[in-house]
Amino acid sequence: MAEEDPNPDEKKYVPAPSTGLGPMYFTGTATRSDVPYSKNTKIAGAILVLALILFMAWFIIRVIMQM
Repeated sequence: MAEEDPNPDEKKYVPAPSTGLGPMYFTGTATRSDVPYSKNTKIAGAILVLALILFMAWFIIRVIMQM
């Protein structure tokens, strides 16, 4: 070890290979082509999003009613 690392706990920045998802997708292990989305996954995702929207709408209405 020629040079002493001043901060050994800090992780080194290693640029991830381009995944087409931008810098937010920072693993570099799985690209979009590696993860096939089945029809069931899309349906489950749609149901999840719909449930979230319905819950938010109900919550906002409830808060307005209490005012």
